[in-house]
Amino acid sequence: MSSKPGEQSPSSADGLLMIRPWSGVEEVPELLDVWRSSVEGRRDFLSVNDLNSVASTLETVYAQRALVYVPQLGTQIVGFMAMGDERVELLWVHHEHRHIGVGRALAAFAHSKQTNVQMVVSAQNAAGIDFFRSCGFELSAEEELSTEPAANILLRHASVGAKAMRR
Repeated sequence: MSSKPGEQSPSSADGLLMIRPWSGVEEVPELLDVWRSSVEGRRDFLSVNDLNSVASTLETVYAQRALVYVPQLGTQIVGFMAMGDERVELLWVHHEHRHIGVGRALAAFAHSKQTNVQMVVSAQNAAGIDFFRSCGFELSAEEELSTEPAANILLRHASVGAKAMRR
């Protein structure tokens, strides 16, 4: 796992970042703490629709239609990612652990699990779109940036587009 220049590798006194499947409903309070921290730290694009999105995705998790992965530094949960068959529905990093490579590690992990993975991102989340682009994801030809507050866009990993172009 490599970090961008000027970015630290995610680590702690207890060791390096570990990504694992969530252990179950008992971790929900910690996951909600991560989400709250991220929401409070990013007031530039979040809306009531984002709250609904999280609630909807958590319903998906409870219905076992998505896999949840949890990055940990030592024993501390520092983020989570909900991944469906080919889409990452949610990816949140605790605000205090942003810019150390946790999100980048989750994006790479998702790509390693599913090479044609898509990232679902709010069209209003310019920083998120830029972040995923820096991780090798791009808007597909059929996607457009929307000005609708509730709109989501899908980003595909550039390697998928490159394969399709070579065919």
